[in-house]
Amino acid sequence: MVKKDVTSDKPERTAEKLLRVAARLFRQHGYAATSTQQLATELGLQKGSLYHHIEKKEELLYLICMDALMHIQLAVEKAIEPISDPGDRLRTLIRAHTCTALDDQDKFATALLDNRELSDENKSTIMELHDYYEGVVQEVIRACQEAGIVRRDTAPRQLTLFLLSMMNFTAFWYRPDGKLTPDDLADQFIQQFLQGAGVPLCDDAPHP
Repeated sequence: MVKKDVTSDKPERTAEKLLRVAARLFRQHGYAATSTQQLATELGLQKGSLYHHIEKKEELLYLICMDALMHIQLAVEKAIEPISDPGDRLRTLIRAHTCTALDDQDKFATALLDNRELSDENKSTIMELHDYYEGVVQEVIRACQEAGIVRRDTAPRQLTLFLLSMMNFTAFWYRPDGKLTPDDLADQFIQQFLQGAGVPLCDDAPHP
């Protein structure tokens, strides 16, 4: 694990900087193509000094994946917890997920793209987190189906995977210096998902 000295907050900051720099390099070059020498150079360290903070490169990837997934899970659960209306819970979930994912785009994109590089043991832990969070989203969608907000002719898991894919892949193309803010994107995702998966206002409306 990333080593910390409990007598000082400086190593704590160093650990966070290490994850931030690693996530940026992994996203730019790919995990496999990023060397420990590159990491050390970016941090202003000798290569040997890097191992005072980590045991091996994979540890950084594992911690980045854990941090990214836990950050989203906790943000979403905190946001939807006080809300009882199913539709409002869904809209709040979409906004919290989208904004949190783009709050640290390097970490989230790395977690999505490079988790396959993890050892089987670490990958299993990450998949447990992923499956748990997928279950949270699925329950919100199922409640919307039961409330008549979301169509029931599609399995909730299919709708969950569609929604997560739509939100997650913004990490690969979103530009912070562009015209759209994360909130703008969340508005679009809410509209697009409810237009596609929502119950039509009139089932008897003619179809082209």
